[in-house]
Amino acid sequence: PFNLVETGAQEGAWYGDDDRLKMFGVFLAVSDFEHSEITFGGYKPEHITAGEQISWNKVYDGHLGHWQLAVKSITADGVRLPFCDDGTCRAVVDTGTS
Repeated sequence: PFNLVETGAQEGAWYGDDDRLKMFGVFLAVSDFEHSEITFGGYKPEHITAGEQISWNKVYDGHLGHWQLAVKSITADGVRLPFCDDGTCRAVVDTGTS
């Protein structure tokens, strides 16, 4: 499978051994006054709400070509469900923009 971030790094699209260069940010607009965008090699601080923190997540099995993250818990209607408590659950992130 194709992995854009790893392939770009191997081909020299971003230089250096700094793993931060392999990161990317996804900003999803919430109104017609904004534009959604993806930023490779980092993120744009202006898209972070004042006082908020970025959540970092490790991607599992990146060689499969999608963003698979660990799921810590599932909550529905305010009630935590008894799934994923063993730490083995995974979810694939899809921005819906492709």
